[in-house]
Amino acid sequence: MTKHSFDAETALAYLALEYPSCPEDQIPILVQKLTAREWENAPLPKAAGIVVTNHIRHNLTPYETLLKR
Repeated sequence: MTKHSFDAETALAYLALEYPSCPEDQIPILVQKLTAREWENAPLPKAAGIVVTNHIRHNLTPYETLLKR
């Protein structure tokens, strides 16, 4: 398994390039989540996709409430 770690500068640059419409207040949260762990078999594009999708799903939608239905 290949392990990847990302520094804040790299994560920030990638998010700015790939998610230019991301709200400014969400960027530090996403950078923290990207840099807080070591990613197995997930280069930066895949890791960023996972983080962004999960953050939107769990923090910016009523996803948890819908699951309880």
